[in-house]
Amino acid sequence: MSKTLPVHFRIKSISTNQFAILDKSKLNQNLKIELKVILNIDVEEKIISVNLSFNFTYRSKKIMILEVSNDFEIKKEDWPKLMKDSVIHIDKNLALHLAMITVGTARGILHCRTSMMDLQPYVLPSINLFEIIKEDVEIPLNI
Repeated sequence: MSKTLPVHFRIKSISTNQFAILDKSKLNQNLKIELKVILNIDVEEKIISVNLSFNFTYRSKKIMILEVSNDFEIKKEDWPKLMKDSVIHIDKNLALHLAMITVGTARGILHCRTSMMDLQPYVLPSINLFEIIKEDVEIPLNI
């Protein structure tokens, strides 16, 4: 088992890419949550971007949509730790950590947005990212 080298980062930006409530009357129902997690990189800026796309459904009908992304700037000295040949290799634990931070961001955005609409604030339930991110993430460099 190889030892993972620490990678230092900071949140550079937070974006709400999409937010829509399609049926307010169903927000208090037991909604099913479909989540997509996509990691992207910007080699020049040394950024790992975590993009989350939530679809909230009730009886197969889409009720609400939320897409959030966090850009994490990797410390310049740590970026080479991620590079292997022509691939960026993001350790599973780092990917999980960044995704968990982004889920927390999404939770805050969703709570704030629903509170501002005179609705009962919608609280995003706990999400088990271990079921989604099961292995290291490798992103080929387009060189």
